[in-house]
Amino acid sequence: NMVGRNGGVQLMNLVAARASATYVRYLDRIAAGRTGYYVGYLGDQTVYTFMGREAPHLVHDIGCEWNRQLAFHFNMSNATQHCSRPCGILHANMRQV
Repeated sequence: NMVGRNGGVQLMNLVAARASATYVRYLDRIAAGRTGYYVGYLGDQTVYTFMGREAPHLVHDIGCEWNRQLAFHFNMSNATQHCSRPCGILHANMRQV
């Protein structure tokens, strides 16, 4: 079972990413279509989800307080996104808030 990643909130170490042969090789595989995965319209979050499966050391999870979503697609509602910690950031999709 894969854990989905959300690209709406990112903190990236670009120096480390550019210096990582694994990271660069993985992005090359995605760009060339050699992973066997369909990226689709979710783009970066699909890439991060697959990367977390194949190279988990490249992806770090953050607490739920940093990924509060206001989107209601995928049959989700704010009520189903339980997090006991105070909200750190809101992430909205599809329409203006």
